[in-house]
Amino acid sequence: MCVNSGLPSAPWFRKAAYWRNLWSFRLVLGGTGGERSGLAGIWPRDHTSTLTDPDAPVTPAPDPERQLVSPPRRLPTCRHRRPRGALRKRLREGVAVLWISLITEWLNLVFKWFLFGDRPFWWVHESGYYNQAPAQVHQFPSSCETGPGSPSGHCMITGAALWPIMTALSAQMATRAHSRWIRAIPSLAYFTFLLAVGLSRVFLLAHFPHQVLAGLLTGAILGWLMTPRVPMERELSFYGLTALALMLGASLIYWTLISLGLDLSWSINLASKWCERPEWVHLDSRPFASLSRDSGAALGLGIALHSPCYAQIRRAYLGNGQKIACLLLAMGLLGPLDWLGHPSSFLFHFFLQRKPSLSLL
Repeated sequence: MCVNSGLPSAPWFRKAAYWRNLWSFRLVLGGTGGERSGLAGIWPRDHTSTLTDPDAPVTPAPDPERQLVSPPRRLPTCRHRRPRGALRKRLREGVAVLWISLITEWLNLVFKWFLFGDRPFWWVHESGYYNQAPAQVHQFPSSCETGPGSPSGHCMITGAALWPIMTALSAQMATRAHSRWIRAIPSLAYFTFLLAVGLSRVFLLAHFPHQVLAGLLTGAILGWLMTPRVPMERELSFYGLTALALMLGASLIYWTLISLGLDLSWSINLASKWCERPEWVHLDSRPFASLSRDSGAALGLGIALHSPCYAQIRRAYLGNGQKIACLLLAMGLLGPLDWLGHPSSFLFHFFLQRKPSLSLL
């Protein structure tokens, strides 16, 4: 049997075995007086006065082998099994990343419908500022996104999803490191990565700087608010109703804005018009594509947390080799699914010309 001995042991002067050994050693020396054994300064005065009484009966010296008490043995530490609290904490961090990501992406979709932000790669042509001298801009395959530009979805989702990871690493650093600079490494890495994402979006002509800044601030605030409120012990119906609420809520907002006379496909038309290559206009950048991802992720999270396989895996500790195998298996399955989920560019443009109403999706 082994126990977790991570807590520090009691000091030597508080252990009962130490005082029993000391008292036995004092009796072995052949005297009961504090001044004879040299312990008068350690024992209280009432004890020494009682023991030095000449009329008190003298206790015979006991056998040292029977009186000396050996110190207690320290039980071995369990190193092959991780405490349940640590496993549960890591599980909560993983669920928090997925949950915060899908909620943030849904909110980003709704914000873009209300804020109507232009993107730089079509704004330089539509604004009219460069009619006399047309601006020469270089586009990339990632530039031609079809949704509105404000706020930046990449910055907003990244800032919110990485917040629980940053806080968890900061908590571990605070308990293990005493240097202030070492404890600040997770926060510095978090803000450095967000800065790199924001600069890349500006460089690709996908967003303006103010859209990037709005996405970063909104994502960090959402991550801070939702990290303590991650649903863990919920029924499967909760995740199913969440997926349904995300789908119906976005559809209700969409058709309400359409009924008010707003054209929500304006960004799709501009992206298709000013993109250098038609094949760069991807279907997965459309608003309802992100809505499908969010609803599917919410439902898939509930199914995964209530599956029998997960109930068996959560009680076991996976080694590094098993974790790498799971990662490779997941990446191998995502490749074919990503290839099957995108129709060819020829079929996409064919149906888009035949049915213009598909541009709303």
